[in-house]
Amino acid sequence: MATLNACLDAMAAGYAVHLPVDATGGLPERTEAAALRQVERAGGVVTCVRSLASRLAPDFAVPPGLNVFATLQAGLPT
Repeated sequence: MATLNACLDAMAAGYAVHLPVDATGGLPERTEAAALRQVERAGGVVTCVRSLASRLAPDFAVPPGLNVFATLQAGLPT
């Protein structure tokens, strides 16, 4: 629930929120699904670590994208 509240508070403060679901956990599946739907309904984007990383550093041919690509290749969760 801390993640849900942090996302909702950030959006209320005017921030764009991208929540990588593969970086969260600990709640029962139904509870987590309900929280993710709330984030989406409030305008947040539910995504994964790989998609978020490629959004932040879209060109993997030059730094910092090159470093992001190397980290992703090293075995972050899919």
